[in-house]
Amino acid sequence: MRLLHSDIRDRDRLVRSVLVATTCVIFGVLTACSASVSIGNSDQITKPDDIAVGECLQVSDQVDENGNVEATKVDCNADGLTFLAATTVAQGASCPTENYSHLTFAGSTDTLCLTPNFAAGKCYQVPGGANASLVDYREIACDAAPSTDTVVYEVTKRTEGGEPACDPNELAAGFDLPSAVGFCLTKVTQG
Repeated sequence: MRLLHSDIRDRDRLVRSVLVATTCVIFGVLTACSASVSIGNSDQITKPDDIAVGECLQVSDQVDENGNVEATKVDCNADGLTFLAATTVAQGASCPTENYSHLTFAGSTDTLCLTPNFAAGKCYQVPGGANASLVDYREIACDAAPSTDTVVYEVTKRTEGGEPACDPNELAAGFDLPSAVGFCLTKVTQG
């Protein structure tokens, strides 16, 4: 499976492509995905060193014919879904758990592991099927219809300090990196 990119802001810029085979790994109801990255401006992430652990990025929800997506460094409070740069591992090695999404880059021996930066009270479309991809992750209206092979969750609680205590009907999701954070998620609808 390849991801695509179509958001080119300035056609006069040289756009280099970082191509990687992509895979998605389903863990419970959260999905960790990898993506290839297309680059072109100073905020774009072209290698793991372009972003510090704890900084945030957004991944384009568009893909191009070569399987590229755009990853851009943003403020962690930016509109829409952001991801936290969690850690870097050697290419071929796994992120700390299967819940982490990741980006790999041609020419780099490292993989960037990502933690979703969900906000309480918001709803997110989360990939969950065999054809799921990182670009399927996005903030979405709670009453919006999800894409095929995705699930919409409302974040009922966000805690700093790891996996939270959630109601029995909620999914608890915890991440240790870049710093411990946890979410209680209520399933709204499935595509």
